[in-house]
Amino acid sequence: MKTISDLLNVLILKKEDENLFSGISKSIGSPNVFGGQVLAQALNAAQRTILNNRVLHSLHAYFLEAGDLNLPIAYHVEILRDGGSFSTRRVTAKQGDIVIFILASSFHKDEEGHNHQIEMKYNIKQPEELLSWNEMLEQFGVFLPKSTKAFLEIDRPIEFKPTTVFNPMEREDLPPTLDVWFKLNGECDGVDTATKQQILTYISDYNILTAALNPHASKAHYGNTQMASLDHSMWFFREFDLTDWLLFSIESPSTSNARGFARGHIFSRDGKLIASVAQEGLMRPVDFLIHDINTDGYDDVFVCNYGNNVGDFSLFENLKDGTYTKRIIHPLSGSIKVEMTNMDADEENEIVVLFSQEHELIMIWDYEDNSFIGKKVVQFQPAFGSVDFQLRDMDGDGLKDIIIGNASFDWKAFFNGEMDELAIWDRPLGDQEIFNLAMDVVPIYPKRSFDLIRNVLIGFAVIFMFVVAFIGFSRISKRRKSK
Repeated sequence: MKTISDLLNVLILKKEDENLFSGISKSIGSPNVFGGQVLAQALNAAQRTILNNRVLHSLHAYFLEAGDLNLPIAYHVEILRDGGSFSTRRVTAKQGDIVIFILASSFHKDEEGHNHQIEMKYNIKQPEELLSWNEMLEQFGVFLPKSTKAFLEIDRPIEFKPTTVFNPMEREDLPPTLDVWFKLNGECDGVDTATKQQILTYISDYNILTAALNPHASKAHYGNTQMASLDHSMWFFREFDLTDWLLFSIESPSTSNARGFARGHIFSRDGKLIASVAQEGLMRPVDFLIHDINTDGYDDVFVCNYGNNVGDFSLFENLKDGTYTKRIIHPLSGSIKVEMTNMDADEENEIVVLFSQEHELIMIWDYEDNSFIGKKVVQFQPAFGSVDFQLRDMDGDGLKDIIIGNASFDWKAFFNGEMDELAIWDRPLGDQEIFNLAMDVVPIYPKRSFDLIRNVLIGFAVIFMFVVAFIGFSRISKRRKSK
Protein backbone atom coordinates (compact mmCIF):
# COMPACT_ATOMS: atom_id res chain seq x y z
CA MET A 1 0.00 0.00 0.00
CA LYS A 2 1.39 3.37 -1.08
CA THR A 3 -1.54 5.80 -1.18
CA ILE A 4 -4.82 6.56 0.53
CA SER A 5 -6.61 4.81 -2.35
CA ASP A 6 -4.72 1.58 -1.58
CA LEU A 7 -5.61 1.95 2.11
CA LEU A 8 -9.30 2.51 1.42
CA ASN A 9 -9.40 -0.59 -0.76
CA VAL A 10 -8.50 -2.53 2.40
CA LEU A 11 -10.62 -0.63 4.93
CA ILE A 12 -13.89 -0.55 2.98
CA LEU A 13 -15.47 -3.96 3.49
CA LYS A 14 -17.58 -6.11 1.22
CA LYS A 15 -21.18 -6.52 2.40
CA GLU A 16 -22.07 -10.21 2.58
CA ASP A 17 -25.46 -10.08 4.30
CA GLU A 18 -27.52 -7.93 6.64
CA ASN A 19 -25.02 -6.64 9.27
CA LEU A 20 -22.31 -9.03 7.97
CA PHE A 21 -19.19 -7.79 6.16
CA SER A 22 -15.87 -9.28 5.06
CA GLY A 23 -12.39 -7.90 4.48
CA ILE A 24 -8.88 -8.78 3.36
CA SER A 25 -5.55 -8.01 5.02
CA LYS A 26 -2.31 -6.32 3.97
CA SER A 27 0.98 -6.72 5.81
CA ILE A 28 2.82 -3.75 7.32
CA GLY A 29 5.91 -5.88 7.98
CA SER A 30 4.74 -8.05 10.88
CA PRO A 31 3.77 -11.74 10.51
CA ASN A 32 0.21 -11.12 11.77
CA VAL A 33 -2.67 -8.85 10.84
CA PHE A 34 -2.00 -5.24 11.88
CA GLY A 35 -4.21 -4.23 14.80
CA GLY A 36 -5.00 -0.85 13.29
CA GLN A 37 -6.39 -2.58 10.22
CA VAL A 38 -8.84 -4.69 12.24
CA LEU A 39 -9.86 -1.63 14.26
CA ALA A 40 -10.59 0.43 11.17
CA GLN A 41 -12.36 -2.39 9.32
CA ALA A 42 -14.59 -3.14 12.33
CA LEU A 43 -15.39 0.57 12.54
CA ASN A 44 -16.27 0.58 8.83
CA ALA A 45 -18.72 -2.26 9.47
CA ALA A 46 -20.29 -0.49 12.46
CA GLN A 47 -20.62 2.86 10.73
CA ARG A 48 -22.38 1.30 7.75
CA THR A 49 -25.26 0.32 10.05
CA ILE A 50 -25.69 3.92 11.29
CA LEU A 51 -28.47 5.41 9.20
CA ASN A 52 -29.32 8.53 11.23
CA ASN A 53 -26.20 10.66 10.50
CA ARG A 54 -24.81 10.19 14.00
CA VAL A 55 -21.05 10.56 14.35
CA LEU A 56 -18.64 8.24 16.19
CA HIS A 57 -17.50 9.68 19.51
CA SER A 58 -15.81 6.66 21.14
CA LEU A 59 -14.71 3.07 20.58
CA HIS A 60 -13.31 0.37 22.84
CA ALA A 61 -11.77 -2.83 21.50
CA TYR A 62 -10.00 -6.03 22.57
CA PHE A 63 -7.58 -8.04 20.43
CA LEU A 64 -8.23 -11.68 21.32
CA GLU A 65 -6.15 -13.70 18.84
CA ALA A 66 -3.45 -12.94 16.30
CA GLY A 67 -4.99 -12.57 12.85
CA ASP A 68 -3.83 -14.68 9.88
CA LEU A 69 -2.82 -12.51 6.93
CA ASN A 70 -3.88 -15.18 4.45
CA LEU A 71 -7.46 -15.61 5.68
CA PRO A 72 -10.44 -13.28 5.17
CA ILE A 73 -11.98 -11.63 8.22
CA ALA A 74 -15.74 -11.69 8.79
CA TYR A 75 -17.28 -8.79 10.74
CA HIS A 76 -20.70 -9.23 12.32
CA VAL A 77 -22.43 -6.09 13.63
CA GLU A 78 -24.90 -6.26 16.48
CA ILE A 79 -27.23 -3.28 16.83
CA LEU A 80 -27.41 -2.79 20.59
CA ARG A 81 -29.29 0.51 20.80
CA ASP A 82 -30.61 3.45 18.82
CA GLY A 83 -31.70 5.96 21.46
CA GLY A 84 -32.80 9.55 21.31
CA SER A 85 -29.22 10.88 21.13
CA PHE A 86 -26.85 7.90 21.00
CA SER A 87 -26.50 4.71 18.96
CA THR A 88 -24.37 1.75 20.08
CA ARG A 89 -22.89 -1.05 17.99
CA ARG A 90 -20.92 -4.19 18.84
CA VAL A 91 -18.72 -5.82 16.21
CA THR A 92 -17.25 -9.33 16.36
CA ALA A 93 -14.42 -10.23 13.98
CA LYS A 94 -13.82 -13.88 13.13
CA GLN A 95 -11.49 -15.96 11.00
CA GLY A 96 -13.22 -19.29 10.46
CA ASP A 97 -14.73 -20.22 13.81
CA ILE A 98 -12.19 -18.24 15.84
CA VAL A 99 -13.11 -14.83 17.29
CA ILE A 100 -10.01 -12.65 16.95
CA PHE A 101 -11.39 -9.23 17.94
CA ILE A 102 -14.36 -7.41 19.49
CA LEU A 103 -15.34 -3.76 19.27
CA ALA A 104 -17.92 -1.57 21.00
CA SER A 105 -18.59 1.83 19.46
CA SER A 106 -20.93 4.71 20.26
CA PHE A 107 -22.34 7.37 17.93
CA HIS A 108 -23.83 10.73 18.92
CA LYS A 109 -26.10 13.18 17.18
CA ASP A 110 -24.78 16.70 16.62
CA GLU A 111 -25.37 18.84 19.74
CA GLU A 112 -24.20 22.21 21.07
CA GLY A 113 -22.44 22.36 24.45
CA HIS A 114 -19.47 23.68 26.43
CA ASN A 115 -16.01 23.60 24.87
CA HIS A 116 -12.43 23.41 26.18
CA GLN A 117 -9.26 21.40 25.47
CA ILE A 118 -5.68 20.91 26.61
CA GLU A 119 -2.97 22.75 24.70
CA MET A 120 -0.55 21.19 22.24
CA LYS A 121 3.13 21.34 23.21
CA TYR A 122 4.42 24.78 22.24
CA ASN A 123 8.04 23.81 21.46
CA ILE A 124 7.34 21.07 18.90
CA LYS A 125 9.38 21.17 15.68
CA GLN A 126 7.33 21.57 12.53
CA PRO A 127 7.25 18.68 10.02
CA GLU A 128 9.21 20.68 7.41
CA GLU A 129 12.19 20.65 9.81
CA LEU A 130 12.15 16.86 10.30
CA LEU A 131 13.11 13.68 8.47
CA SER A 132 10.47 11.14 7.49
CA TRP A 133 10.93 7.40 7.90
CA ASN A 134 11.71 7.14 4.17
CA GLU A 135 14.31 9.91 4.38
CA MET A 136 15.93 8.24 7.40
CA LEU A 137 16.15 5.02 5.40
CA GLU A 138 17.80 6.83 2.48
CA GLN A 139 20.34 8.67 4.64
CA PHE A 140 21.13 6.10 7.35
CA GLY A 141 19.98 2.76 5.92
CA VAL A 142 23.48 1.27 5.76
CA PHE A 143 23.96 1.92 9.49
CA LEU A 144 20.58 0.61 10.69
CA PRO A 145 19.99 -2.87 12.18
CA LYS A 146 18.59 -5.27 9.58
CA SER A 147 15.22 -5.57 11.36
CA THR A 148 14.78 -1.77 11.55
CA LYS A 149 15.80 -1.36 7.92
CA ALA A 150 13.39 -4.09 6.78
CA PHE A 151 10.53 -2.40 8.67
CA LEU A 152 11.23 1.00 7.12
CA GLU A 153 11.42 -0.48 3.61
CA ILE A 154 7.73 -1.50 3.71
CA ASP A 155 5.53 0.73 1.53
CA ARG A 156 2.95 2.68 3.53
CA PRO A 157 0.16 5.11 2.69
CA ILE A 158 1.24 7.33 5.60
CA GLU A 159 4.34 9.48 6.05
CA PHE A 160 5.67 9.64 9.61
CA LYS A 161 8.07 12.27 10.99
CA PRO A 162 9.16 11.80 14.65
CA THR A 163 10.17 15.04 16.34
CA THR A 164 13.17 13.38 18.00
CA VAL A 165 15.38 10.69 16.47
CA PHE A 166 17.50 8.46 18.68
CA ASN A 167 20.44 6.39 17.50
CA PRO A 168 19.28 2.72 17.63
CA MET A 169 22.91 1.62 18.06
CA GLU A 170 23.24 3.54 21.34
CA ARG A 171 21.45 1.50 23.98
CA GLU A 172 20.20 3.93 26.60
CA ASP A 173 16.91 4.42 28.42
CA LEU A 174 14.73 7.18 26.97
CA PRO A 175 11.86 9.33 28.27
CA PRO A 176 8.43 7.61 28.19
CA THR A 177 7.18 10.00 25.50
CA LEU A 178 6.98 10.23 21.73
CA ASP A 179 5.77 12.95 19.35
CA VAL A 180 5.18 12.04 15.71
CA TRP A 181 3.80 14.10 12.82
CA PHE A 182 1.92 12.13 10.17
CA LYS A 183 0.27 12.81 6.84
CA LEU A 184 -1.43 10.68 4.19
CA ASN A 185 0.11 10.03 0.79
CA GLY A 186 -2.19 10.83 -2.10
CA GLU A 187 -5.23 12.98 -2.66
CA CYS A 188 -7.76 12.90 0.19
CA ASP A 189 -10.04 15.85 -0.51
CA GLY A 190 -13.74 15.09 -0.26
CA VAL A 191 -13.40 12.19 2.18
CA ASP A 192 -16.41 12.09 4.52
CA THR A 193 -16.19 12.21 8.31
CA ALA A 194 -16.85 8.48 8.85
CA THR A 195 -14.05 7.49 6.46
CA LYS A 196 -11.64 10.00 8.00
CA GLN A 197 -12.34 8.48 11.43
CA GLN A 198 -11.60 5.00 10.06
CA ILE A 199 -8.28 6.23 8.63
CA LEU A 200 -7.35 7.97 11.89
CA THR A 201 -8.21 4.81 13.82
CA TYR A 202 -5.93 2.80 11.52
CA ILE A 203 -3.04 5.23 12.09
CA SER A 204 -3.57 5.36 15.88
CA ASP A 205 -2.16 1.84 16.29
CA TYR A 206 1.20 2.97 14.91
CA ASN A 207 3.93 4.25 17.27
CA ILE A 208 1.87 4.24 20.48
CA LEU A 209 3.64 1.36 22.29
CA THR A 210 7.05 2.78 21.42
CA ALA A 211 6.55 5.28 24.25
CA ALA A 212 6.14 2.33 26.67
CA LEU A 213 9.30 0.68 25.33
CA ASN A 214 11.45 3.82 25.48
CA PRO A 215 12.21 3.78 29.26
CA HIS A 216 13.71 0.29 28.81
CA ALA A 217 15.62 0.99 25.58
CA SER A 218 19.00 0.16 27.13
CA LYS A 219 18.03 -3.51 27.14
CA ALA A 220 14.69 -3.86 25.31
CA HIS A 221 13.90 -3.28 21.64
CA TYR A 222 11.55 -4.65 19.00
CA GLY A 223 14.03 -7.43 18.19
CA ASN A 224 13.96 -8.98 21.67
CA THR A 225 10.46 -8.02 22.85
CA GLN A 226 7.19 -9.58 21.77
CA MET A 227 4.87 -6.63 21.14
CA ALA A 228 1.14 -6.83 20.46
CA SER A 229 -1.90 -4.63 21.03
CA LEU A 230 -4.17 -6.01 23.76
CA ASP A 231 -6.88 -3.37 23.90
CA HIS A 232 -7.48 0.00 22.29
CA SER A 233 -9.75 2.95 23.01
CA MET A 234 -10.35 6.21 21.14
CA TRP A 235 -12.42 9.32 21.70
CA PHE A 236 -13.21 11.70 18.84
CA PHE A 237 -13.83 15.35 19.71
CA ARG A 238 -13.75 17.58 16.66
CA GLU A 239 -13.91 17.61 12.87
CA PHE A 240 -10.47 17.53 11.18
CA ASP A 241 -8.64 17.86 7.89
CA LEU A 242 -6.51 14.97 6.57
CA THR A 243 -4.83 17.04 3.86
CA ASP A 244 -2.37 18.62 6.34
CA TRP A 245 0.03 17.23 8.92
CA LEU A 246 -1.37 15.97 12.27
CA LEU A 247 0.59 15.45 15.51
CA PHE A 248 0.33 12.31 17.64
CA SER A 249 1.67 13.23 21.10
CA ILE A 250 2.14 10.08 23.22
CA GLU A 251 3.15 9.29 26.81
CA SER A 252 3.42 6.05 28.78
CA PRO A 253 2.48 6.31 32.48
CA SER A 254 3.34 2.68 33.31
CA THR A 255 4.86 -0.61 32.22
CA SER A 256 4.58 -3.74 34.39
CA ASN A 257 3.82 -7.46 34.30
CA ALA A 258 4.86 -7.76 30.62
CA ARG A 259 2.30 -5.09 29.66
CA GLY A 260 2.83 -1.49 28.63
CA PHE A 261 0.23 1.26 28.88
CA ALA A 262 0.32 4.33 26.67
CA ARG A 263 -2.03 7.18 25.90
CA GLY A 264 -1.89 10.00 23.39
CA HIS A 265 -3.60 13.01 21.86
CA ILE A 266 -3.93 13.82 18.18
CA PHE A 267 -3.73 17.51 17.27
CA SER A 268 -4.13 19.46 14.05
CA ARG A 269 -1.21 21.66 13.04
CA ASP A 270 -2.98 24.74 14.48
CA GLY A 271 -3.35 23.03 17.89
CA LYS A 272 -6.93 21.77 17.73
CA LEU A 273 -7.42 18.57 19.78
CA ILE A 274 -9.01 16.05 17.42
CA ALA A 275 -8.92 12.76 19.31
CA SER A 276 -7.42 10.92 22.27
CA VAL A 277 -6.13 7.34 22.31
CA ALA A 278 -5.33 4.80 25.05
CA GLN A 279 -3.83 1.38 24.59
CA GLU A 280 -2.35 -1.45 26.65
CA GLY A 281 -0.05 -3.79 24.82
CA LEU A 282 1.93 -6.93 25.41
CA MET A 283 5.63 -6.25 26.07
CA ARG A 284 7.03 -9.72 26.69
CA PRO A 285 10.82 -10.11 26.80
CA VAL A 286 12.07 -12.68 24.30
CA ASP A 287 15.57 -13.99 24.87
CA PHE A 288 17.65 -15.37 22.01
CA LEU A 289 21.14 -16.67 21.38
CA ILE A 290 23.10 -16.43 18.12
CA HIS A 291 25.50 -19.32 17.51
CA ASP A 292 26.68 -21.40 14.56
CA ILE A 293 25.52 -24.67 16.13
CA ASN A 294 26.24 -26.90 13.12
CA THR A 295 29.57 -25.19 12.28
CA ASP A 296 28.62 -24.52 8.64
CA GLY A 297 29.88 -20.94 8.79
CA TYR A 298 26.41 -19.39 9.16
CA ASP A 299 24.93 -18.14 12.43
CA ASP A 300 21.79 -19.88 13.70
CA VAL A 301 19.41 -18.42 16.30
CA PHE A 302 18.04 -20.06 19.45
CA VAL A 303 14.78 -18.34 20.46
CA CYS A 304 12.80 -18.47 23.72
CA ASN A 305 9.21 -18.20 22.49
CA TYR A 306 7.93 -17.43 25.98
CA GLY A 307 4.19 -17.66 25.26
CA ASN A 308 1.40 -18.93 27.48
CA ASN A 309 0.53 -22.54 26.69
CA VAL A 310 1.54 -21.99 23.05
CA GLY A 311 5.24 -21.03 23.21
CA ASP A 312 8.29 -23.25 22.73
CA PHE A 313 12.09 -23.27 22.67
CA SER A 314 13.29 -23.32 19.08
CA LEU A 315 16.29 -23.18 16.81
CA PHE A 316 16.06 -21.12 13.63
CA GLU A 317 18.57 -22.75 11.31
CA ASN A 318 20.27 -20.54 8.73
CA LEU A 319 19.58 -21.81 5.20
CA LYS A 320 22.45 -19.72 3.81
CA ASP A 321 20.16 -17.75 1.49
CA GLY A 322 18.98 -15.14 3.99
CA THR A 323 16.10 -17.28 5.26
CA TYR A 324 15.69 -19.54 8.30
CA THR A 325 13.75 -22.69 9.08
CA LYS A 326 12.26 -23.27 12.53
CA ARG A 327 13.18 -26.40 14.46
CA ILE A 328 11.38 -26.92 17.78
CA ILE A 329 13.80 -28.23 20.40
CA HIS A 330 11.20 -28.44 23.16
CA PRO A 331 7.44 -27.71 22.81
CA LEU A 332 7.04 -26.63 26.45
CA SER A 333 5.80 -23.03 26.77
CA GLY A 334 7.46 -20.46 29.00
CA SER A 335 11.11 -20.49 27.90
CA ILE A 336 12.42 -17.14 29.09
CA LYS A 337 16.22 -17.24 29.01
CA VAL A 338 18.94 -19.20 27.16
CA GLU A 339 22.68 -19.36 27.70
CA MET A 340 25.45 -21.49 26.20
CA THR A 341 28.40 -22.48 28.35
CA ASN A 342 30.48 -25.46 29.48
CA MET A 343 28.57 -27.03 32.37
CA ASP A 344 30.42 -30.34 32.83
CA ALA A 345 34.11 -29.53 32.30
CA ASP A 346 34.31 -31.35 28.96
CA GLU A 347 35.32 -29.72 25.67
CA GLU A 348 31.78 -28.94 24.49
CA ASN A 349 29.35 -26.21 25.51
CA GLU A 350 25.82 -27.02 26.65
CA ILE A 351 22.60 -25.04 26.12
CA VAL A 352 20.93 -23.98 29.38
CA VAL A 353 17.30 -22.78 29.31
CA LEU A 354 14.95 -21.47 32.01
CA PHE A 355 11.21 -22.19 31.63
CA SER A 356 8.81 -20.23 33.84
CA GLN A 357 5.24 -20.55 32.60
CA GLU A 358 3.23 -23.79 32.89
CA HIS A 359 6.31 -25.41 34.54
CA GLU A 360 9.24 -23.73 36.24
CA LEU A 361 12.43 -25.63 35.46
CA ILE A 362 15.95 -25.55 34.08
CA MET A 363 16.89 -27.83 31.18
CA ILE A 364 20.33 -28.49 29.71
CA TRP A 365 20.91 -29.76 26.16
CA ASP A 366 23.95 -31.35 24.54
CA TYR A 367 24.28 -31.17 20.75
CA GLU A 368 25.56 -34.32 19.09
CA ASP A 369 25.29 -35.46 15.44
CA ASN A 370 22.63 -32.87 14.59
CA SER A 371 20.52 -33.98 17.57
CA PHE A 372 19.69 -32.24 20.85
CA ILE A 373 19.88 -34.42 23.96
CA GLY A 374 18.14 -32.72 26.87
CA LYS A 375 17.82 -33.36 30.58
CA LYS A 376 15.79 -31.67 33.29
CA VAL A 377 18.08 -30.63 36.14
CA VAL A 378 15.91 -28.36 38.33
CA GLN A 379 12.13 -28.20 38.67
CA PHE A 380 9.65 -26.71 41.09
CA GLN A 381 5.99 -25.66 41.16
CA PRO A 382 4.87 -22.87 38.78
CA ALA A 383 4.28 -20.34 41.53
CA PHE A 384 7.77 -19.04 42.33
CA GLY A 385 7.87 -16.43 39.54
CA SER A 386 11.35 -17.32 38.24
CA VAL A 387 12.59 -14.60 35.93
CA ASP A 388 16.35 -14.97 35.56
CA PHE A 389 19.37 -17.12 36.27
CA GLN A 390 23.15 -16.91 36.27
CA LEU A 391 25.74 -19.65 36.01
CA ARG A 392 28.69 -19.31 38.40
CA ASP A 393 31.02 -21.54 40.35
CA MET A 394 29.87 -20.41 43.79
CA ASP A 395 31.72 -23.00 45.88
CA GLY A 396 35.03 -23.31 43.99
CA ASP A 397 34.63 -26.94 42.92
CA GLY A 398 35.29 -26.18 39.24
CA LEU A 399 31.66 -26.74 38.17
CA LYS A 400 29.14 -24.01 37.48
CA ASP A 401 26.18 -23.72 39.83
CA ILE A 402 22.77 -22.30 38.90
CA ILE A 403 21.54 -19.16 40.64
CA ILE A 404 17.83 -18.58 40.06
CA GLY A 405 16.15 -15.25 40.79
CA ASN A 406 12.45 -14.81 41.55
CA ALA A 407 10.13 -11.81 41.37
CA SER A 408 11.82 -8.51 40.40
CA PHE A 409 15.33 -9.91 40.54
CA ASP A 410 18.20 -7.47 41.01
CA TRP A 411 21.66 -9.02 40.57
CA LYS A 412 23.39 -5.97 42.04
CA ALA A 413 21.26 -6.26 45.18
CA PHE A 414 21.96 -10.00 45.25
CA PHE A 415 25.71 -9.58 45.30
CA ASN A 416 25.29 -6.82 47.89
CA GLY A 417 23.42 -9.27 50.11
CA GLU A 418 20.08 -7.48 49.82
CA MET A 419 17.94 -10.06 47.98
CA ASP A 420 14.69 -11.43 49.34
CA GLU A 421 14.15 -14.33 46.93
CA LEU A 422 17.11 -16.53 46.06
CA ALA A 423 17.92 -20.14 45.26
CA ILE A 424 21.37 -21.59 44.54
CA TRP A 425 21.47 -25.03 42.94
CA ASP A 426 24.75 -26.93 43.23
CA ARG A 427 25.92 -29.93 41.23
CA PRO A 428 27.55 -32.51 43.56
CA LEU A 429 31.14 -33.12 42.46
CA GLY A 430 31.24 -35.94 39.92
CA ASP A 431 27.51 -35.95 39.26
CA GLN A 432 26.82 -34.63 35.76
CA GLU A 433 23.04 -34.62 35.84
CA ILE A 434 21.69 -33.77 39.29
CA PHE A 435 21.60 -30.38 40.96
CA ASN A 436 20.65 -30.08 44.63
CA LEU A 437 19.32 -27.05 46.47
CA ALA A 438 22.35 -25.90 48.42
CA MET A 439 21.84 -22.64 50.23
CA ASP A 440 24.48 -23.75 52.73
CA VAL A 441 27.18 -23.97 50.04
CA VAL A 442 27.47 -20.20 49.95
CA PRO A 443 25.78 -18.70 53.03
CA ILE A 444 24.16 -15.63 51.48
CA TYR A 445 21.21 -14.25 53.42
CA PRO A 446 18.99 -11.24 52.78
CA LYS A 447 20.22 -8.06 54.44
CA ARG A 448 16.69 -7.42 55.67
CA SER A 449 16.73 -10.79 57.41
CA PHE A 450 19.90 -9.76 59.27
CA ASP A 451 18.17 -6.55 60.29
CA LEU A 452 15.14 -8.49 61.52
CA ILE A 453 17.26 -10.98 63.50
CA ARG A 454 19.30 -8.15 65.00
CA ASN A 455 16.17 -6.27 66.04
CA VAL A 456 14.63 -9.39 67.57
CA LEU A 457 17.81 -10.12 69.58
CA ILE A 458 17.97 -6.54 70.77
CA GLY A 459 14.33 -6.80 71.79
CA PHE A 460 14.99 -9.99 73.76
CA ALA A 461 18.01 -8.38 75.43
CA VAL A 462 15.97 -5.34 76.48
CA ILE A 463 13.21 -7.57 77.87
CA PHE A 464 15.77 -9.72 79.70
CA MET A 465 17.41 -6.65 81.25
CA PHE A 466 14.00 -5.31 82.26
CA VAL A 467 13.07 -8.62 83.90
CA VAL A 468 16.39 -8.79 85.76
CA ALA A 469 15.99 -5.20 86.94
CA PHE A 470 12.40 -5.87 88.01
CA ILE A 471 13.41 -8.97 89.99
CA GLY A 472 16.29 -7.07 91.62
CA PHE A 473 14.02 -4.18 92.56
CA SER A 474 11.44 -6.58 94.02
CA ARG A 475 14.04 -8.25 96.20
CA ILE A 476 15.33 -4.92 97.46
CA SER A 477 11.78 -3.83 98.32
CA LYS A 478 11.11 -7.05 100.23
CA ARG A 479 14.30 -6.63 102.24
CA ARG A 480 13.36 -3.08 103.19
CA LYS A 481 9.91 -4.20 104.28
CA SER A 482 11.37 -7.06 106.38
CA LYS A 483 13.57 -4.53 108.19
